[in-house]
Amino acid sequence: MSVNVEDRDESKVEYLEVARQISKRTAQMVSNGPRKYLTTYGDHLMRCSLNMFTHVDIANSIYVTCQVDYEARRKHLLEARGMCFSIESTAKLYTDLITAAGTVGRDKAYGRLADIARLCHKERGLIKGVLDSDKKRYNANKATAR
Repeated sequence: MSVNVEDRDESKVEYLEVARQISKRTAQMVSNGPRKYLTTYGDHLMRCSLNMFTHVDIANSIYVTCQVDYEARRKHLLEARGMCFSIESTAKLYTDLITAAGTVGRDKAYGRLADIARLCHKERGLIKGVLDSDKKRYNANKATAR
């Protein structure tokens, strides 16, 4: 039996795809920016996005069956969520700098920033959902084990 489109929930691994999109968009933002800021803000921005993707990927490979798995997955998801905040703040600063230098058009640069910010906001929400789901599953497994 199929589910109506409006009744569907988001896929549990959508957070992996959104993390990939964030990495892709930050790479596009940095590669089109001036070399002047590449080694400072650009490298930091890319490291943050790749670290976030790595933590999400590792967390996705962990299935919660015991407390150790639960804590490891939770740690990676919280780290990824923290990276989202870092990406947003660094991308904002980077965008301000490149538009002030006049090397990239203001509308184009802030459009990219808005896209990255939207994806980061979505990713944080998806990660929160996964954390809540893991907590319920872990507590349910713990209760049945007693």
